[in-house]
Amino acid sequence: EAAPWFCVAGEASKAAYDNVTGTVTFTVCAGLKVASIELGVASPSWKVRFTMKNPSFSQPTSENRISATSALFDLPAVVLDIIDTTVFGIDNAQNPLRVQVPSFEDFIMTQSVFYGNENNVISMSFRPTIEIAGVEEGAVTVKGLRGVTLNAIVNLTSAANSTFQFCDEAGTPSMSDWKNELELVLTLCAGEKIAFNETVSLMFNVLNGAIDQESPAIFLAGSLGQIVTMREVPVIKPNRPLLGVPNGSDPLKIVVPKFSIRSIEQSNPVASDVNIITVKFSPTMPLEGVKNARMSISGLVSQDTSKSLFKGNTVDLLQATGFPGQHLLFCKDGTGTAAQGSWDGFSATLTVYICSKKEVLGGQEVSFAFQITNPAIAM
Repeated sequence: EAAPWFCVAGEASKAAYDNVTGTVTFTVCAGLKVASIELGVASPSWKVRFTMKNPSFSQPTSENRISATSALFDLPAVVLDIIDTTVFGIDNAQNPLRVQVPSFEDFIMTQSVFYGNENNVISMSFRPTIEIAGVEEGAVTVKGLRGVTLNAIVNLTSAANSTFQFCDEAGTPSMSDWKNELELVLTLCAGEKIAFNETVSLMFNVLNGAIDQESPAIFLAGSLGQIVTMREVPVIKPNRPLLGVPNGSDPLKIVVPKFSIRSIEQSNPVASDVNIITVKFSPTMPLEGVKNARMSISGLVSQDTSKSLFKGNTVDLLQATGFPGQHLLFCKDGTGTAAQGSWDGFSATLTVYICSKKEVLGGQEVSFAFQITNPAIAM
């Protein structure tokens, strides 16, 4: 060990570091000399060790050179030999300043269904920046799975058979553990490993909650037992609509089918007079004519049994004030004449279909009106 032979300001086992040039200078302590072939024997090997803090970002191996100066001569700079070894799947891991941040890349997650109270298939994929091995107690954790329910033991599926790399706490392949009602823990089976930069794809089922929510903040973390803690990364969301719902493909976005706006009002309470009924609504999800979407307004009951509220079974829809042309979105049976609905006097229900080439968007405020003849008796 040569460290005691080098000094800084008279203090042994010290060297000077120049942060600008990245150079460490070892100055031989006064009164000492580094032995050489002048001793009449082969030059001994001199070894010094020093500790430095790696940068917080990944970087390739640096090219390091060694040189020496003295009052009598100089030793020109030459490249230091390096050892090309692999650790955690990282090439040249023992080469100086080869730095790799243990983390993940391309953590992507999508969902199949946004409806509340429905089963939802979550698809996810990622690539680790280091090798994760079961023999080192490697595990991957998905954090922030809010608003959904999973079984305590979660079954994993994947067309690429990536799931066979993971086991639950009992060692069952293609299984994982649901922890703290927020985290899915994927533990590497004994003898299995995920190679550096290998893409892993898998799916699992959740039960969506019954409350609307935006896609939560979801993160992927990992560890190799007590050896390495991997830097967690946020999920990459597709930000694509699903069934007309903006960002409906984003993981764990939940939309409960309902009318966020729903109102009905009349223009005239006088018996036996003409009365304009105006309906206003806004659905939380799209109503598409091509999917046979329809709406029903029930409870239009008259206590005057001598005549009907409407002249027949076909009801003409009218334009509502402030909502130009929206009555034309609706047809009697989806393919017929626009601005018409169907009246069922027995059930006292007015039904309107979205016309086959039309749709009402999720969150869109829509209104139409229709005319009735008020009953002749007070109600």
